[in-house]
Amino acid sequence: MGELSAEIRWWGGGDAPAAVTDWYESGAVRPGGGGARTDRYLAIDSGAVGIKYRGGAGSLEIKSLVEQYEIDLGDDRRGTAGIWIKHGLALALDTPTLAIAKRRRLRLFDCAEEVPREIALGSDEAPLDGDRPAEGCEVELTEVTRDGAQWWSVCFEAFGSLDKVKDNLARTMHHLAPLPEPLATARQASYPEWLAAPE
Repeated sequence: MGELSAEIRWWGGGDAPAAVTDWYESGAVRPGGGGARTDRYLAIDSGAVGIKYRGGAGSLEIKSLVEQYEIDLGDDRRGTAGIWIKHGLALALDTPTLAIAKRRRLRLFDCAEEVPREIALGSDEAPLDGDRPAEGCEVELTEVTRDGAQWWSVCFEAFGSLDKVKDNLARTMHHLAPLPEPLATARQASYPEWLAAPE
């Protein structure tokens, strides 16, 4: 079976607003990652399926939407999160792709206990001390370039067992609340939805 996740993502044009970067970097643990890479996406017109070659990994990833559900964002706001399943394949396709350059910073939370605990990550996005938890949530702030235009994205992506993944997402979001104000007006869309219609 593939890797299961529950996620919610926002998009904005240009550079991320200071309120977003200040909120993102407010944790006691410095975010990991930050390296540049280019992923190549198949240009398909679907908001429910994403197919990409991950930069540097040399493998194909297929991510499919299983379910959408409403989630509490705090401050009397609601959003739409999705349950996704991802499969990795060692496969090459001779199909035109869309190059997306990105620089991603990543925070990782262990959701085994009631209060999510942040785990320090290295520049390779791997935990500095120990393994990736079985139940957790990644929070990313990504700078994205598509067709010469600059974008930013914030994503909460929880992982774990089917019976806990929604709760992992909700508890991590509430742990980092309140969300920064620019997310109230940023476009909420999955990667496949944004690829199909970026504006």
